[in-house]
Amino acid sequence: MRHDILKPRSIRKTKLANLPTAVPQSFTKINQKRMKIERPWSKWKMNTRTGVQYRYEREESVLMDRYNGLDEGIKGLVKVEESLVNVLRNKMKNDELYNTKK
Repeated sequence: MRHDILKPRSIRKTKLANLPTAVPQSFTKINQKRMKIERPWSKWKMNTRTGVQYRYEREESVLMDRYNGLDEGIKGLVKVEESLVNVLRNKMKNDELYNTKK
C-alpha cells in the first residue's frame, strides 16, 4: 500500500511540484499569497483542463510577440517593395515616353 495517498493533499502537491521535469523556467511563476513557486504541472494535477489552457496561453503569448515582430518586419519589406515597384513603373513610363518621342 502506498503511504503517500494517506498524507494530506498539500504534502503530495509539494512533492509533485519538486519533481524536476522538462518544463522551461519561463513557465514558473511565484504565487504571491503563499510565497511559493508554482509550476504548471502542479496546477495541471489540480485541474488538468485549466492547467493545459494556462500553458497554452503562456506559449501563445510568446508566439504572438514573435509574430508581431515578424509582422512589423513584413510591413517594412512591403513598403520597400512598393517603392521599388513605383520606381520601375516610373522608369517604364519614361522609357515609353522616350521611345514615342523618337
